[in-house]
Amino acid sequence: MSSFVEFVKKLNQDRYSRLIDRLVSARTPCALFLHNRNRDVVLELIERLQKLKINLQCYLTLDPKDLENPPANLKTLPVKDFRKANVKYILSMSDSSNNFAPIFRNAGIEKLNILPVGKNTDGQFNFYMDHLPELEETYNLLEDEASRETFRGFISMRITNRFTDLRFDEMPQYLTPEFLPKSGAITICAGACDGSTAGMFADLGCRVIAFEMDRDNFELSKKLASEKHFMLENFGLGAFVQEVEY
Repeated sequence: MSSFVEFVKKLNQDRYSRLIDRLVSARTPCALFLHNRNRDVVLELIERLQKLKINLQCYLTLDPKDLENPPANLKTLPVKDFRKANVKYILSMSDSSNNFAPIFRNAGIEKLNILPVGKNTDGQFNFYMDHLPELEETYNLLEDEASRETFRGFISMRITNRFTDLRFDEMPQYLTPEFLPKSGAITICAGACDGSTAGMFADLGCRVIAFEMDRDNFELSKKLASEKHFMLENFGLGAFVQEVEY
């Protein structure tokens, strides 16, 4: 059995809905960590997790006030002492707390982003399953294990919602030395946002063609496109022509 097939098999077992079910049935010790969230959001999420019968052991915080007045009378620790919580999972929401994921992972603790009510990743799983031939073809084109691990990690994170499934690197984002284009190379920026990434590659001497479908971000990118002399288009980039809502 190929490593890609093994990977897909594990994805099916680890998708978010099944992962939550296993946490509940196994009474897996968990902690909650929310960064930059107001107290009402914190209390609401604690209540929701308790209703799901998640084994919530403690609350991790960056706010000293929480240590004096613990939310919902839950045992509370400063996040720097997260190892003292003795948990296997740290539950959070997708925000700046994701920056802590590599630290948690190095300590052998998974970071799981809790999805909003009414949302799940089964649709995401089904989408990837519908495109398995293309995914496997891309996977087999990757020549080194580090690239394959990065590829697997991204897909896994989208399906399991475990942020620690991502592979992190110490190198600057987008500027990995082994893959830097040479001056004069055509570089495609598929999602320009504010134009800063396209600008970085333009500074390397690349001929940059940037695409940004969001109207506000497109307007935001125009100034840099003019300054850095890269091409900017206000539409999405895909394999075929169609109109979609965004």
